Amino acid sequence: MVNRDSSITQRRVEELRKERVLIDGVWVHPRAKHGTTYGYNRFSCHCDPCREANNEYQRQRQRRRRITSVSVAAPVIHRLSDPVTRDNGVTVDLCCHCFENFPLDEMEPDSGGGSPWDVCKPCAAKDKTYGGQY
Repeated sequence: MVNRDSSITQRRVEELRKERVLIDGVWVHPRAKHGTTYGYNRFSCHCDPCREANNEYQRQRQRRRRITSVSVAAPVIHRLSDPVTRDNGVTVDLCCHCFENFPLDEMEPDSGGGSPWDVCKPCAAKDKTYGGQY
């Protein structure tokens, strides 16, 4: 089934494009609301104000996408958990493989790379057996 709305919209956009005029090598639409993304996208007006409005919108869009991607990747940047001192005075940390708490002396020391993931010695030994490294 043909979507009439899209074909009508497409014809309307083509009609609007025909109304543009070339001024100093730039396509400008006389009826566009200049300085807006609507003028740039709907009327295909590429005057300086419309182009700048579209560029600013694209910059903000990219900034929002970067912020979203950083917040999604947050678990990679931050530690899985911070060491916790129990009531009996023993400080424990969470292993990122088996998700069990171990005393700090039973945790694998950092490899110097500043890894945010803490691994217990049994999991580290298993991983080294299979060729991984911590």
